[in-house]
Amino acid sequence: SFSLAYFELSDFADRTAAQTLINASEFSDSFGVQFYGTFGVEINGNNVPHVGWFQNDNFVTYSQVNFLAPGATKGILLRYAKKSAGGSIEVRLEGPTGQLLAEFVPINRSSWSDFADVWVELMPKW
Repeated sequence: SFSLAYFELSDFADRTAAQTLINASEFSDSFGVQFYGTFGVEINGNNVPHVGWFQNDNFVTYSQVNFLAPGATKGILLRYAKKSAGGSIEVRLEGPTGQLLAEFVPINRSSWSDFADVWVELMPKW
């Protein structure tokens, strides 16, 4: 299980910073996860909610994400917290069964409020 605060699309010049940062709570669909308050998660000086309690086969979908043409987006920056063993995060195109773009294995943090940023590179031939 882990908590997701936000993710950010990175490595291309066609967007402004305001268009790249997506709060985890701005999902369009989900299964099995829970919505949490604002402890420990700050973006641009504001506390923001996050999504947590991810387990096997749980997902969140973000319909507002536009990766542009294949290869235009090199990766995403995730802010997460985790205080458990095991698990991975998959980034997929067009929903939970779509094309796999990236996979990340989050490491255990010191507490559920100890958020860290991690760069996740997208697969080059998506």
